[in-house]
Amino acid sequence: MSVSRRKMLGGIAAVASASLIRPAQAQVGSASNPLMIATGRFHGFLPAYQLPDRLKALGITAKIVEFPTATERLEAVAAGYAQVSYAGLTASTILRARGKDVVVVASTNEKGRALVASPDIADVKGLKGKKIGAAFGSIEHITLVATLKKAGLDPQRDVQIVNIPATDQPVAFSSKSLDAFMAFEPWATFGVQRFGGKVLAYPYDTAVGAIDSGIETNEKFIAENRNIVSAVVKAHVAAVEFYRGNLDAVVKEGVQNYKVPEEIMRESMKNIDLTYSIKQDQIQALASFLVELGFLKADEFQRIDWSKFVNASFLT
Repeated sequence: MSVSRRKMLGGIAAVASASLIRPAQAQVGSASNPLMIATGRFHGFLPAYQLPDRLKALGITAKIVEFPTATERLEAVAAGYAQVSYAGLTASTILRARGKDVVVVASTNEKGRALVASPDIADVKGLKGKKIGAAFGSIEHITLVATLKKAGLDPQRDVQIVNIPATDQPVAFSSKSLDAFMAFEPWATFGVQRFGGKVLAYPYDTAVGAIDSGIETNEKFIAENRNIVSAVVKAHVAAVEFYRGNLDAVVKEGVQNYKVPEEIMRESMKNIDLTYSIKQDQIQALASFLVELGFLKADEFQRIDWSKFVNASFLT
C-alpha cells in the first residue's frame, strides 16, 4: 500500500473515530442547550418572563433573550438562534409572506399601543409636517400609517416617519428629536407621564383593529419538539390567567423586568388586554390591509399557507 493511501485511510479512520466520541448536540431545553425565548420590553410580553420558572417545573431549561424590534426577534427564530419569540403579528405576517419559516401558536395581547404627541398638537391632522417615531415593520408602524390615512394625511409626503425602537422613543421625544411617536406600552404612558406628551389617539378604530402580537416558532421546531412547544403555550396561558387574577403582580413584575416606575406600569394596564386565543380571521384581515397599504404585494399575500402559518392546535 502506498504511503499516500495509508495516510488517506488513516485520516478517514481518525475522522470516523472522532465522530464516534464527539457528543451529540444536547436536546433543546436541557441545561447545556436551553430553550431560547426572544422577547422585548412590552407590557403585552410580560408573561414571557414567567416562562423560565414555569418550564423549569416541567424539566425544561429556558432563557430569555431581548431584542428591541419584532423583526429581529422573528429573524432570530427563523435562523434558529432562538426557538420561540414574542412578536407583533404585522412582522410575523410580512416575514411569512416572504418565505420565512414563522408559525404563530398563540396570541399575547390585544391593544397596547398609543399615538403620543406634543401638547400643542391638537389632533392627528396637526401632525402634518412633523417627525413621528415608529419601529419600521411593527404593528405600531402599520397602525400609524392607517391612522394618518384616516385623518387625510399622506404618510410619505405629509409627515416624516423616523425608524426608532419603542423603548427609545420617549427619550427622543423629550429631546425634541420627535414631535410624536407611536409606541407600545408602557413606553407610550412613559412619554405622557414623564415627558409631558399627550395621547392623540388610541388607534383601534382602523382596519388593523385591536389585534397586536403573538407567540411564534417555526415548522421545523414544531416537528422535532412538539412537546416543548405545547409546554410553552400552556405556560403562557397559565401566566396570562395568573396576571388576570393578580393585577398587583403585573405592576410588580413589570417594574422589575422593564425598570419603569410603578405608577407608569399601573396606568399602562388600562390600555392593554393580555390574552392567548388566536383569531385567524383577524390576522388574515391584517394581511389584506398590509396589501392595501403597500407593505405586502398581492402575490406575497397569496403565498401564505394559512394552515401552516397559524397553528392553534396547542391551545386545545
